[in-house]
Amino acid sequence: MEFTPFQHNHQLHNSSVTLPSFLQLDNVTPYIIFSQFFSPKQIEVIVQNTNIYAYYHIAKSNGNNRVWKELTAGELKIWLALVIFMGVFKFPSVDDYWKTDEVYPSNDITKLMSLFCFQQISK
Repeated sequence: MEFTPFQHNHQLHNSSVTLPSFLQLDNVTPYIIFSQFFSPKQIEVIVQNTNIYAYYHIAKSNGNNRVWKELTAGELKIWLALVIFMGVFKFPSVDDYWKTDEVYPSNDITKLMSLFCFQQISK
């Protein structure tokens, strides 16, 4: 049986990259593009509200042996990078990203934050 690729009736849309004038394609990094969507002030507001939310829920549940270590802007950025990574590379379980066997490819990004810390922030 021969494979016949699907042929579109209409030409696909043309696309182009439009960057702010101060960014040039030869010096742009994924982080620089990310920074265009999240300003340092927005990151700080998310960090503050995450910490408030965590303390509120710990107090509401009478502690339940849960200890919250205050989130920092750097940790939030690592957490966001992990979430983006998980969106690109799909594994069956969140735990699988931290496995070190040959079944799952590993990435150094999981060395920047423990699974426990990732799960605590995710709550």
